[in-house]
Amino acid sequence: MTHIVDSDQHLYESRSLWAEHIDPAAREDALSLVDDELGYTWLSWRGAHLGLADVHLPGDTGSCGEHRKRQRAGEPASYRYNDALPASYWRPAARAGWLDEVGVDEAVLFPNFGLLWERRLSSPLPAATANMTAWNRWCAEVQAEGRGRLHPVAHLTLRDPDGLRPS
Repeated sequence: MTHIVDSDQHLYESRSLWAEHIDPAAREDALSLVDDELGYTWLSWRGAHLGLADVHLPGDTGSCGEHRKRQRAGEPASYRYNDALPASYWRPAARAGWLDEVGVDEAVLFPNFGLLWERRLSSPLPAATANMTAWNRWCAEVQAEGRGRLHPVAHLTLRDPDGLRPS
């Protein structure tokens, strides 16, 4: 019997992931997903937009390009972040169920927006590591809800040697 492990899946961060999982002392540094007046969702930090939180509509990867074209043209968003994402994109138990549908036994999961903010938020290292830690805390929940089938990858930086040591 073949055991299939998908080693490159992404789990979309929910709007509340960072605020719910960040150390309370760093709450003001929590990343957030914020909608603008045209309905586009931005990954934001302390009120500054770090990047457009693109999502592609399931089965339509070209929808991201169309979404960006509309945003650049000043047109309203054709879909909303929350409406575009099936539960399997960001809810661990739903992702585990989706694996059954597609015939995959296990999946390695990366943060979806991690690369979008990591470089932009690199100068305040404590803010970056606080948000990485928030993702990593959420990973423990993902692993539990995934019933041993979901394997989230920790978000770390080599600029924080102390954060690389097991506690």
